Amino acid sequence: MNKFNLLIKISNYLPFVGLAFLAVIILFWLGYIWPKVEQMEGIRKEIASETEVLSQKRDYIANLKKIEADLAMYSEEISKIDSSLPPNPDIPSLFQYVQEISSQSGMIVGNLGSYSISEAKDGTTREINFSIQADGSYADFKNFLSVLERSARLFWIENFSFASGDKKSFSFNIGLKTFSH
Repeated sequence: MNKFNLLIKISNYLPFVGLAFLAVIILFWLGYIWPKVEQMEGIRKEIASETEVLSQKRDYIANLKKIEADLAMYSEEISKIDSSLPPNPDIPSLFQYVQEISSQSGMIVGNLGSYSISEAKDGTTREINFSIQADGSYADFKNFLSVLERSARLFWIENFSFASGDKKSFSFNIGLKTFSH
């Protein structure tokens, strides 16, 4: 009977032991498991956010590759633009180019005047202003302007004046502007 009395005594404490065990499980859940679950949720949200950023960057790179492929179709036109706006204001080659244009048109360059380089209003290009003095006929001057207009390089005529030489020859003073990056 002694054993039976012991079992009855233990069975009287069994609900308290069960509640204590349940309390330990709940405390373990709240103290250890729940913070880990919250941490995992935070990591999941961070992963989702980073996945979205990565997806946006992939889309951006794909768009850039598409633009690059589209631009490759226009490489000839882009090279023309590059030649019309050279990366640096190489004054000697610019003067040589203008001299070649004038000789092609029948003009004789007497003087390559002063030049100035300044930032353009857009801030991305530089303006190169210079003047030349050339001799030739009116037809030569028209031809010079035509060749200058068809030139790969971008030129603006800022001003010009002329003085009469002999009957068929004039002296032209021409103010030009061109650009570089």
